[in-house]
Amino acid sequence: MLLNFIFDFAGTLADLKPLSEEMLYNFLKENYDLDIDIQKIQRAYECVDRNIFYSSVNVRSYEDKKDFYKFYNDIVLSNLALSHIVDNSKNQIFEYFISIKRHWVLKKDVKDTFKRLKDKNKNISIVSNFDSKLKDILQNLQIDEFIDNLHISQDEGFEKPDVRFYEIFLKKYNINPKDSLYIGDSYELDFQPALKAGLEPLLLDERGRFEKNSYIIENISDVLRYV
Repeated sequence: MLLNFIFDFAGTLADLKPLSEEMLYNFLKENYDLDIDIQKIQRAYECVDRNIFYSSVNVRSYEDKKDFYKFYNDIVLSNLALSHIVDNSKNQIFEYFISIKRHWVLKKDVKDTFKRLKDKNKNISIVSNFDSKLKDILQNLQIDEFIDNLHISQDEGFEKPDVRFYEIFLKKYNINPKDSLYIGDSYELDFQPALKAGLEPLLLDERGRFEKNSYIIENISDVLRYV
């Protein structure tokens, strides 16, 4: 019987809105009169995100963050074949992004799913590459009351996809991986390392990016099939 339901946060339980592809689309339209297919921008982000991971452990200062996103956005532009057109020499894309107030939006069915899991006396955990602000975010989203264990990379000094991040979590909270289900939206950051740590993983695929199989779910409420 599964006792523990372990979730990634960003991209799995909530999205940061406006979405990055929407913001970059607006930046390109406003500054270069480029009307790029937003799905192409979305795919460019997905490609970059599969290879370049933001580190809440190593990126501590504002300057570190600027340096990371200068490199990151240059790669996104390259994937869109726009490096020769768009000037990002002074980190213009980063500056544009921080000028826009973004907020976390809880995905549909998350709160109801959590309520139903708690009604079945299930343990709910969040394992996330994040900093200490996540505690306040969960409170603002009104789901903190459902969370039994919160495991944050910045606090632990390890982060996904390092399997040690998962192993520390299991040991810290005395969780048996054989009694547990892990749910995340990234194959590289969530599915693969969770599997290596002995957990049964599910991959949330809302956009149909992967071939359907027994490990794929299309909505967060699909986890209730495992209760």
